[in-house]
Amino acid sequence: MVKPIHKNRILSCLVFFVAILASCMDNALTAQNHEETNLYPIRHKGKEGFIDATGRIVIKPKFDHVSDFSEGLAVVEKKWKWAVIDKTGKYVIKPQPNLLFNSSEGFISIMVCMAVKENGTRHGRIKYGYYDKTGKIAIEPQFDDAESFSEGLANVKINDKWGFIDTTGKLVIEPQFDMAGIFYNGFAKIKQNTKYGLIDKSGKIVIPPLYDQVSVYYELNEGLINVCVNGKKGFMDTTGKIVIEPQFDNFTYFKDGYAIVKIDNKYGLIDTTGKYVIVPKYDDERYFSDSLLSVKKDNKWEIIDRSENPVTQSKYDEIGFFDEGYAFVKNNKKYGFINEACELVIPPQFDEADDFSEGLACVRIGDWKTGKWGFIDTTGRIVIEPQFDMAGFFYDGFAEIIQNSKRGVIDKTGNFILEPKYYEIHQYKNGIFLVYGEEHLYYFDKTGKIIWKGEQR
Repeated sequence: MVKPIHKNRILSCLVFFVAILASCMDNALTAQNHEETNLYPIRHKGKEGFIDATGRIVIKPKFDHVSDFSEGLAVVEKKWKWAVIDKTGKYVIKPQPNLLFNSSEGFISIMVCMAVKENGTRHGRIKYGYYDKTGKIAIEPQFDDAESFSEGLANVKINDKWGFIDTTGKLVIEPQFDMAGIFYNGFAKIKQNTKYGLIDKSGKIVIPPLYDQVSVYYELNEGLINVCVNGKKGFMDTTGKIVIEPQFDNFTYFKDGYAIVKIDNKYGLIDTTGKYVIVPKYDDERYFSDSLLSVKKDNKWEIIDRSENPVTQSKYDEIGFFDEGYAFVKNNKKYGFINEACELVIPPQFDEADDFSEGLACVRIGDWKTGKWGFIDTTGRIVIEPQFDMAGFFYDGFAEIIQNSKRGVIDKTGNFILEPKYYEIHQYKNGIFLVYGEEHLYYFDKTGKIIWKGEQR
């Protein structure tokens, strides 16, 4: 175990610590972990702790800062000491003057300001290492930078070069790269002399660093890897062989063996060999459904199949994305909806419309300054009268609305769960709402009952 570092040795690092801590805590809050919703962070009398969904304090407010729980653990800080706790409040890693980061694959990365002697003068130097989830140092702090483990390896920096270690801390790929990303599907992106390539987990260079950009998400491209040369994009296989020469200005990922490409400001469709299925000639193009495309030409949109046969009966000024069996269409400044057979089922009649969610779509009646938003069902019948300045999607039976610049929440009947009088609302997966008012932070349950009222974090 690393010995604690005396306070006067870490003063030069405190500003850096503060910035990192604020970033970690803010990211945890704004993300609102929807998967782990058993405990919720609170602040009371200047200290932070956790409550459950009934508002009962489970972990007493005694910390200066806490993060949300992730994988059953939360990072907490008190008087410049960081620790990791479980959901009972028990320390998994006891408080210490080492900054703790998020965890992955059973390891928690840490940052330590260590005292080193250079030219007869002592300095504070940031070093990175790893704890395991029992609170023991698994890999001593020794790296100039370090990232999370991925596929059993972690990218670490030594003397301005990046390499990879295994879970024992052994260097398995020597530091030699100007940049190295995490492993994904057996490959990691590397950078040398401003150019990018790919390596495998043995450190073998699969794609030499000769390209302006490469992508490791090859499974989205039917086993092909995107590369970019002089601003033009193409594809190669996992052996480094060019399959489709870099020639496109842009592209989408392959879907069912086809990708939309852009060249000279026109859009077309290719297969995995690079052969044109649709020669670039459209002003815009996007996927509509598995086998259909929305295309734009001469300022009009229509839906076609891959043989360029028209599927819609009419052309439109705008066509939305297909969602829950419907997509909005716009003609003559009015919005309606087509179904999955591309039949017009709700004639254009609304001044604006958005996608369906949980069987309802928000629509606006009136202009964008004075008009009001409400909701229709799949027949086009208004089920919640237009009355809101803005309205969002339904999620787990609730939608956020805005009236007079204040936010509230309604259910699918249009009844207010939370009256529009708040500044910010976050919805957890199980119907708990985190709400910011003028002075206080609240938690509400899905009936609108306050389960906690306290200080803002």
